[in-house]
Amino acid sequence: MPRIVGVDTVVHNLLLNSPFKISHKVLKQKQDRLFVRIWSEDGRYGIGEAAPLPFFTGETTPVIREIIDHLLGPAMIGQEALDVRAVMADLEERIPGNSTAKAAVEMALWDLAGKCRQLPVYRLLGGKLRQTIPVAYVLGLGQPREMAEEAKKAVTRGYTTLKTKLTGVLKTDISILEAIREAVGFEVALRVDANCAYSVKDAIKAARHFEDFALQYMEQPCPAHLPEALRRVREHTDISIAADESLLSRADAFELISQGSVDWLIIKLIKVGGILPALEIATFASWAGIGCTIVSPIETSIGTAAGLHLAAVMPGPPVAHELCGPEYLASDPASGLGPLEPVLRVGDASGLGVDLAEDFFAEERN
Repeated sequence: MPRIVGVDTVVHNLLLNSPFKISHKVLKQKQDRLFVRIWSEDGRYGIGEAAPLPFFTGETTPVIREIIDHLLGPAMIGQEALDVRAVMADLEERIPGNSTAKAAVEMALWDLAGKCRQLPVYRLLGGKLRQTIPVAYVLGLGQPREMAEEAKKAVTRGYTTLKTKLTGVLKTDISILEAIREAVGFEVALRVDANCAYSVKDAIKAARHFEDFALQYMEQPCPAHLPEALRRVREHTDISIAADESLLSRADAFELISQGSVDWLIIKLIKVGGILPALEIATFASWAGIGCTIVSPIETSIGTAAGLHLAAVMPGPPVAHELCGPEYLASDPASGLGPLEPVLRVGDASGLGVDLAEDFFAEERN
């Protein structure tokens, strides 16, 4: 089996179509992304992506690059390229934490292993359970009327599931939901995400008002550092409660489910460390009857493809995953995923099925 002989990284600044606003932050129009490439001795390479969310994991792009260039990368040299589980287990033992850096590395390892075997990643993971993956469209914050218009356009394009960000101000959030429901009706599934903006008391009050809007779930209404918060909200509403910021590991998933805190888990590869831990979380959740949504946090087609392969193999009923990251980019440097549609088809190309231009790693672009 071919061994790993090289690891390199590059950082590029990517432009969003427009700034993306959530309750406590505005994602600026220029976003830095780290890309990693892992080489095998037979000349093949795999690519991965890190879309940092420091307010989730504490990792910034410079930190991620330092970890990969000086710790994770050197530790992989000489290891067998096809032994993804063994390589990641070794890295976990050597260097704890750093989930975003590890997710990018694991992504590249799966891509490389697939290319070496001439198989798509989903085949390496045991085979797909579904051929196509419905995609949910996510609305950033703005004026309620503008958000409703964007929602209507998304539905016209064929999206049947929407998620809207919330402000944490009840009156404003009710106005947002009223405008969206008036624009798209009640046939479209609707999720909401407050990104920790409500206190427990206010979240319970808000949930009672939100019950009129037929929500699929209410995502992370309360701060993640309050251990009992989600469970307390869940006990006072019929709306399903989802955890995002509270879910950073397999241990978090076990605790959230065993304590009866959630009905739904929001899985981002960058939070939990890659496809393998994400699949373990999804499997455990399915045993407990808990739903899971895979989210691509404004990633290029590379991170989105990794989420797509995971969504194809994970157990549980079909659900619309938030694999719409490239929608928000002015230009996607990766190719191969195909057109961004409300339903994505899982391709059969080797590895992740995506690639970058030959000169992409030659120089950094700001």
